[in-house]
Amino acid sequence: LASKEAQKSKECHKGDTSEKNKPSPLHNLTVLPPPPKVTWEYLDTTWKEYSQVAQAELEDFYQKDSGRVIRIKSSQWSYDVNVYTLVQTNIDHSDRTSRDVRRRLG
Repeated sequence: LASKEAQKSKECHKGDTSEKNKPSPLHNLTVLPPPPKVTWEYLDTTWKEYSQVAQAELEDFYQKDSGRVIRIKSSQWSYDVNVYTLVQTNIDHSDRTSRDVRRRLG
């Protein structure tokens, strides 16, 4: 008796086009992995990370393609960082010291 009811249920739903039986429009979407973590660093004998605030500013500037040079301030100095040539220049120091910069993924 139970198998006859199951068969009837299958037949009832065979031609059913109600909303509850339609596949979700989201079932065909591809789930992308999260973007890799980006870290901005400067070379001072070894590679050192910028502060979290400076990293966010650098990445936002880089992603928006806002130009070539962004001014970043540390607790002691101000730097112009060129996101194309990947060089930072200390604009407060009389020697205008420059250092290499890198944008590292992962």
